Amino acid sequence: HEGSGWEAAAALDPDYRVRWIDVASFYLQRKQLAPCLQWLKRILSPDDDPATLLAGRYIAGLAAFRCATMERAAQEWEAGLALAEGLSDSAMLRHLSEMQGRALFALGRLPEAAARFRRAIGLDGEDAGLWRQLARCLTGAEAADCYRTSLRLGPGLWASVQAREELIALERTQPL
Repeated sequence: HEGSGWEAAAALDPDYRVRWIDVASFYLQRKQLAPCLQWLKRILSPDDDPATLLAGRYIAGLAAFRCATMERAAQEWEAGLALAEGLSDSAMLRHLSEMQGRALFALGRLPEAAARFRRAIGLDGEDAGLWRQLARCLTGAEAADCYRTSLRLGPGLWASVQAREELIALERTQPL
């Protein structure tokens, strides 16, 4: 399935053996969001299995996130979370929780974002980046504790450099 011909063939002939999710992914990877979103309109096809629908919701969330339409990203990832729970896919639950937390954070909905980051941490408590994301939703000693956990878990990671800077700024502005 290479070149522009396969996409045209898939558009003309529904029996052409390419999955819409693959075409949408192709366009998303190339940052061509308009055609990606066009192919994602097929997301509600009753013929698709739950795993494909989950992938579609994930990709739709990414496309919305890249377009800075955070409300839509949060909605797509919420739908994806429901599908992932039905599939008992803990890795996807963790990732979707993190991504939805990021979208909610960008919307300024900090308590909801914190709840999503906590859920992700419950599935993977060793991820320094998750602890930093959670800290950014909190204040005072609770935020400082999360920053310190991030630093402890990933001392050489970029997230830890950011966590250290944010912890220093927090200590300067808020009594701990």
